Amino acid sequence: MAPQWAVHYSLTYTSWSQFQELKATNSNGDTLFYKDESFRDAYRIALGTTYYMDDNWTFRTGIAFDDSPVPADKRSISIPDQDRFWLSAGATYAFNKDASIDAGISYMHGQKVNFKEGPYEFSSEGKAWLYGMNFNYAF
Repeated sequence: MAPQWAVHYSLTYTSWSQFQELKATNSNGDTLFYKDESFRDAYRIALGTTYYMDDNWTFRTGIAFDDSPVPADKRSISIPDQDRFWLSAGATYAFNKDASIDAGISYMHGQKVNFKEGPYEFSSEGKAWLYGMNFNYAF
């Protein structure tokens, strides 16, 4: 790519399969609560770009996909997790070599999922807007 462009990518693996159960016991070792979770390992894939417009302005965009560790048959009212898709954008303005300001926005869209717990049926969908701004100063 041209010198003013950068491409960023990542693949993250999380070994969620270690979380198989949620269990509470008392001091005698008796089980007070037990829930089979059966989480599976999951991945997060992300791709982004940075454009260095000039000495002052830098722009960023990105896209990501989060794979849910919760198997469809294990979704519950307490953990109604779903796959998520992310879109992000941001910018940096550098006042000088020591001071800059960053601003960013992300939209997360969780897949709509339906699940049953006991005699009840549920539907869950997660959506969120995340905003951020910070001032940077090097000394």
